[in-house]
Amino acid sequence: PVYNATKAGLHPFNVTLRTQLTGTNVNVIELAPPYVDTELDAKNRDKVVEMQGGEDKAVKPMPLKDYMEVTTAALEKGGEKEVATGFSAMGVNAWRGAFHPILDQFGFAG
Repeated sequence: PVYNATKAGLHPFNVTLRTQLTGTNVNVIELAPPYVDTELDAKNRDKVVEMQGGEDKAVKPMPLKDYMEVTTAALEKGGEKEVATGFSAMGVNAWRGAFHPILDQFGFAG
């Protein structure tokens, strides 16, 4: 619960920080990783697979190497406020679609 809540809290922090730093030489980019195959996850993977209905139905984590390649390429390309891939890109796009018009209306650069 603390891990997820902390990640969720970082998003509005980044949006506000990005807005406050508009016009400076600081660029705030948020990394929004998908479900990635890491040692942190490996300890709980059997439970996650069980909760998702078994091996056939479970969402497979993205290999760490693949995530790093996609993320590095996006950072090198530049121009993004959030760098997301896979499932996390769906969340970022949904958030942007819902809240970007509100941010624009209030003059936020976030």
